[in-house]
Amino acid sequence: DYFITSEYSFHSQHCGEEGLLLVGDAYCFLDPVFSSGLMLALKSGVMAADEVHQGLVDGDLSPGRFGGYAKSLREGIENMRKLVYAFYEPEFSFKKVIDRYPDLAGDITDCLSGDVNKDFSKLWKAIGEFVPLPDDLPVGMPKTEALPQAA
Repeated sequence: DYFITSEYSFHSQHCGEEGLLLVGDAYCFLDPVFSSGLMLALKSGVMAADEVHQGLVDGDLSPGRFGGYAKSLREGIENMRKLVYAFYEPEFSFKKVIDRYPDLAGDITDCLSGDVNKDFSKLWKAIGEFVPLPDDLPVGMPKTEALPQAA
């Protein structure tokens, strides 16, 4: 299952299931203009490797243990996704936001440069005064139901 965000975007319903953990474009693809794919591929690859390593140490690779991975990855993706939505609104301008809220220039720079796992609530509130922003998608957690067994 996946959700279409725009002509170029998709999000997998789950970050993984028994025996599978998705990273990079297999998990989510946002937008080719922002080149977020490389950042998300590298970041999710490192995060997944850390989680799998710890799972091997703990002797637990069940899907449920990857909830933290999913939550952290979704947080970054949703932050970037909001920025992408604002960017494509014809009336939107980062300059207008910075003119009204100069203290948020650093947050815009951070998000654009891939530092997406932060609390950007002030930024989204400010941008929301200029353009509508999407709600977070209810996707991305590991699929924890048992898979059907082959006969």
